[in-house]
Amino acid sequence: MTGGLVAMRQHTRQSVRARHTSQRFYGKSWRLCAAVEVPLDSQPAGNDHIQRFRHFDPKWPLQAGVYFDGRRAPLVFALSESEQLAAYIRSDPLGPFAQELVWPDVILSGERQAYENETDAPSAPGQWTGWGFQFSGKEQYLLKADWHTVNALGNTCDMFVPRKGANTPCQIAPPRLLAFMESFRAINQACWQKMVDGIRNVKEECTNNWDEQRLLSILLNAFEQGGHFAAVEVQAGPGLENHSMSWHRDGVCGLLHLAITLGGSRTIQFRSPNEMHEVQLGPGSFYLSSPFLFDHGVRYSKTSQDTGPLLTLMCRFGFLNEKDTLWAGGEHGPQMHKITEIIATCLKDAIDTSEFRLPALQEVRAWEEDCHQLPAKC
Repeated sequence: MTGGLVAMRQHTRQSVRARHTSQRFYGKSWRLCAAVEVPLDSQPAGNDHIQRFRHFDPKWPLQAGVYFDGRRAPLVFALSESEQLAAYIRSDPLGPFAQELVWPDVILSGERQAYENETDAPSAPGQWTGWGFQFSGKEQYLLKADWHTVNALGNTCDMFVPRKGANTPCQIAPPRLLAFMESFRAINQACWQKMVDGIRNVKEECTNNWDEQRLLSILLNAFEQGGHFAAVEVQAGPGLENHSMSWHRDGVCGLLHLAITLGGSRTIQFRSPNEMHEVQLGPGSFYLSSPFLFDHGVRYSKTSQDTGPLLTLMCRFGFLNEKDTLWAGGEHGPQMHKITEIIATCLKDAIDTSEFRLPALQEVRAWEEDCHQLPAKC
C-alpha cells in the first residue's frame, strides 16, 4: 500500500499551474470592486467540456504525510481547472459576490485589531452580514464565513467549524455553490462508495477494538449524511498587499478537502519528506487533498486586474457531532493510518483511470433546478 509513497529527495521542486480568467476586474476604488459579468449563456456548448483531476506529481501519485503508528500516511494531491465553473459560482445572483464588493474600513486600513481569535471576531457590516461573514482574528486581511452544502440539511445546520473548534450554526450555501457540490458528490459517487466499502470492511474486522469502531463509525456516518465537502469556509479579501498564512496542519475535517479559487491569486506550499512544493492557484483552480496529513502554508498575492479580489472556498468534511469530531482529531494511531490508506488509494485509482472529475456546467444547472424543487428542512 505504501510502496508508492514519495521517496526521500534532496532538491526543491516547484510546480506552477496558474490559470487566470479572461474576465477583467475593474475597481472603481480600493473600496468598491465592480461585479464580475459572466456571459455564460452566450458561450458555445463546446466550452462546457469535462475537466478531470490529475496528480500534482504524476511520478509520485501518493505523497507522504505525517506519521501515524510509526508509518507515514499516504495522501493524494490532485489539481483541476475550470474558469467557467468558478465564474458561474461567483456570479450567482443570489450569492454575495455578484454585486459590487464594498470592503469594510477595518479591512482597508490594515491596522491590527484587538480580537485575536475567530470566536471573538465581530460580524462584518453591510452586505457581508446576511451571509454570515465575520472579521478574522488570525488573518485580519480576510473576512470569513461558514456555510454548508447539503440541501437535505435545510437552511441552517449545526456543524463543526474548524476555525472555531466547535459546532456552529452554518447557513446553507448559495444555490450555485450548493448545486455544484451536490453534483460533484454525485458524479464521483463510485469513488466515495469504494471508500465506504473499505471502511466498512475494516470495521467488520475489528469488532474487539472499541476505539477503532468509534472512529470508523464517525467516518461512515459522515459519508452517509453527505458530509464529504459539506463544511465550507469562505475567505474574502480585497488583496491590497501580499500576505502569508502561517504554516499549519488542518484538523480531522481536512481528511478530504476541496479548495476552489473564485478570485485572487495564492500559492500553496507544502512539504513531503525533505522536499518543498509550491502550487500557484488563480481563478478557476481546484485542488483536492488531505491537509490533515501534511504541514502547509499559504501566500496571498496582491490583487491584479487579471485575478480580482481574494475569494476562496475551503470545502471539508462536515461533522455534526462536536464531541466525536474533537475525539477523532486526536486519534493518530493505526486506526487513522488505515483510513488514510483507504482514502488515498481510492482517490489515486479514480484519478489514474480518468474517472474523477469536475461536473460539467449543464450538470450543475440540472442540480440547481432540483435543489430549488426540494423542500428545505429546518
